[in-house]
Amino acid sequence: MKVTEIINGLAGLTTKELQQVERKLIEIYRNRKQGLVFDDAHDVLTEEEHMAAIGEIWAKLDKAEKLQSKPKK
Repeated sequence: MKVTEIINGLAGLTTKELQQVERKLIEIYRNRKQGLVFDDAHDVLTEEEHMAAIGEIWAKLDKAEKLQSKPKK
């Protein structure tokens, strides 16, 4: 089966059927030790992208905390 056939067939599925497909895809990702995909109102991210974004946020928080803890002159 071609990927285009699968993609075209998805539009005809019910929400419940799409959820079943999604669960199976997540299972396949996990079995392959691949990062999961996150989807929110803003974007679709891989697990690696998600973790990188979190790392950037923590780095900014650490920097802000260090600036606040410096003694004032």
